[in-house]
Amino acid sequence: MFLLGDRLVTSPSDLRLAATCEFALVRTLDATLGRIAGLPVTDDAMLARVAELGTQHEQRELLRLSARHPGRVLQFPRPAYTLEGLTTAHETTLATLRGDSADVVVQATFFDGGFVGHSDFLERTDDGWLVMDAKLARSESVPALLQIGAYAACLTEAGIPTAPIARLVLGTGEPSDHPLNDLLPVHRARRARLAAVMEAHAADDGPALWRDDRWLACACIARPVAVAATTHSTRIAVSLPSSENARMAARRD
Repeated sequence: MFLLGDRLVTSPSDLRLAATCEFALVRTLDATLGRIAGLPVTDDAMLARVAELGTQHEQRELLRLSARHPGRVLQFPRPAYTLEGLTTAHETTLATLRGDSADVVVQATFFDGGFVGHSDFLERTDDGWLVMDAKLARSESVPALLQIGAYAACLTEAGIPTAPIARLVLGTGEPSDHPLNDLLPVHRARRARLAAVMEAHAADDGPALWRDDRWLACACIARPVAVAATTHSTRIAVSLPSSENARMAARRD
């Protein structure tokens, strides 16, 4: 999340964080609003290595798509994070998807004024544009499903023909496909919850406090603030349709 003037803008990363720990989300909001100091940014060799591997994974998928659609891949640069820059990038994305200049769009920007995201890949298919995201993990996760659901929702809400599935390209190279009929209702519910949490805490007089029962907390507060108190934490579960729950349970087993 970030401030664009006096406008708070969220992203799929915030959906992912909210699905993991709402307390971490509201503390991130506190830092964004200047109520608390943010954590200092430090070099982390492991995170840097993970980022490097993630970039390599994305590049392998880009090469595969380029071979499948020679001369029909369009890659967008990351836009300026200004109202004009994000609005222009969003409009360019939609114009491209409605046109016939590309069969694969890389790093498409979606922006509705309060939510921004950049999809790894969009591939034109006979059934509409297929949302694809490359993940290093060997199996799907709830946060990753929320992310591709968010991009698919951006497409459908803009009236762009959209494939009935969204795809995660796992670290193994295998595709993991998920029906939009399952993903979109969950996305809408989680987006509404995100908005409600953000609005409620933005109206508070001060920073979030541990043990505030308005916010669900995970078992381990990894960021954005060290918590001095300890207590029993509540594990949260995002309600997925039964087909997704069964599939993910099978993966864990």
